[in-house]
Amino acid sequence: MKIKVKKIDLQEALKRVSGVASNNKVQNVLNNVLIECSENSIKILGGNGNISILTECPCKIIESGSITLPCQKLLSIIETLKDDVSIDNNIISEGKVKIELDFIDGNAYPKFNTIKSVCNFSIDGDILRKGISKTIDNIDNVNSNSNIAGISLQINDNIIEFYGTNGNSLSFYKSEVEADNVKIILPAFLAKEILKSVNGFTEVSINNSTIEIKTDNIIIQSSLNDNIFPEIKPLIPTNHEKILKLNKQILIDSVNRCAILADISAKIKGDIELNFTKNNLNIKYQDKLNEDIEIEYSCENLNIKFNFELLGKGIKNIEHKELNLKMKGSLNPVLIEEHDFMFMIMPVMRR
Repeated sequence: MKIKVKKIDLQEALKRVSGVASNNKVQNVLNNVLIECSENSIKILGGNGNISILTECPCKIIESGSITLPCQKLLSIIETLKDDVSIDNNIISEGKVKIELDFIDGNAYPKFNTIKSVCNFSIDGDILRKGISKTIDNIDNVNSNSNIAGISLQINDNIIEFYGTNGNSLSFYKSEVEADNVKIILPAFLAKEILKSVNGFTEVSINNSTIEIKTDNIIIQSSLNDNIFPEIKPLIPTNHEKILKLNKQILIDSVNRCAILADISAKIKGDIELNFTKNNLNIKYQDKLNEDIEIEYSCENLNIKFNFELLGKGIKNIEHKELNLKMKGSLNPVLIEEHDFMFMIMPVMRR
């Protein structure tokens, strides 16, 4: 294989696949990317056994062929070069610079085959990214073997819904989409790659165990979680005795102050305590923070505690300047809603 390629084009293509190229001690070829000549371009494939990304890069082909080269080393080298790059099998050159890399024959790399789908739909990539970005924080630190590990994506009657939960808080986002009904779980590693790579018009194909996502100059193929995500809607309370409007920035500022005061080495960093009395909200964090905020509140007194980190992650996804809090009691979940997004958080009961 012998090609000449613009540095910026190759650099961007390698960045698109570098996030999934693995550090695999068992299957060394997966530490590499497959570079394969196509018509007036090269196809670059990277993967780790769970997820693969295929992209293209325009180039001048002098001699066809394929080879696998170490992804991270190749990208790092390309970033140090200045002009157009020549690749002659495993030799990278630019001007008077010539670098030889270890390589593995291209035939040793796992094949990338288009999946035989049972469900296909098209979606605006912005909707896909928005649904994931608003729910992904809630799947941090969830055991990968848990049935809530990942983001639940459900399409029913042309409404797409995203659910992310860790058992203590839940985020939900919905939007309209024209597609057949489907219900899958997106693994966290796939969700992160979608946020990084997907833009514009996006085609999605799904079979029983694999999803394929085609978007701007990139194809992502990934395994799916085969767990059964729990039914969430029955868990969302509908009877709220106390509804309160609160300035979003005020609560964010308080949460940020808790984060500053918290012991970063502690496994449990403490709780933010909200004490509602007539027309007043008192916010406490341990014995380090005490502040009073004037509010419109006439219901019975309510004292409720939250994990401040979970609360902060949820309210940052609210786009309105005003929070709409729906509450019942000190042991009941609290809902914060806007038209297409909902965040639910359970109180903590630590003494």
